[in-house]
Amino acid sequence: LGIHYLVMQLLGDNLSELRRTTPTKRFSLRIVAQLGLQMVEAIREMHENGYVHRDIKPSNFCIGLPTHSGGGGDGPGEGEGRCYILDFGLARRWKERDGEVRQAREWVEFRGTCRYASKHSHMSEELGRRDDIWSLLYMLLELLGGELPWHVTRDRDAVLEMKRDHERAMLSARGATRSNHGVPVPAGFTQLFQHVHSLTFD
Repeated sequence: LGIHYLVMQLLGDNLSELRRTTPTKRFSLRIVAQLGLQMVEAIREMHENGYVHRDIKPSNFCIGLPTHSGGGGDGPGEGEGRCYILDFGLARRWKERDGEVRQAREWVEFRGTCRYASKHSHMSEELGRRDDIWSLLYMLLELLGGELPWHVTRDRDAVLEMKRDHERAMLSARGATRSNHGVPVPAGFTQLFQHVHSLTFD
């Protein structure tokens, strides 16, 4: 009778909640790498289906709960321990039905969460697939290092300048670096920043 509803899988805690429960308020490099691969897969699936998320952040990724298929055994369920993406309220199509990239608008309102948003969102530019990856990089740095340099700053313009400074530092780095709290950051992060920096909206 014209009633719309959405059925969603029941999931466990989000990554923001899980990080705060650790003694150091951060994850090990091994855990960050495992989560990162799963999050890339989730974002890629969204992109392949024609959508950008536009609000990539730790609280929008949850860990799966055990499932009981009735097959017996004591091993983990199919979804247990796997990372899932959710909250598609800001999602937008990046390509038309025919596969062509949608033309970028000249000006758009800020979208996302200030702490993780790409610089393009701060600059009122159209967000594309690259911007989801920018947000993912910030998120991975926080999960590994505990905090981002701008974590207590609320002013968007100030955060943008801090992100630009951080980006310049990452682009000029040669090899491994350190986080805001001195946690070692592998050279692979520098390479990721350099790659994403080279991407255009298309």
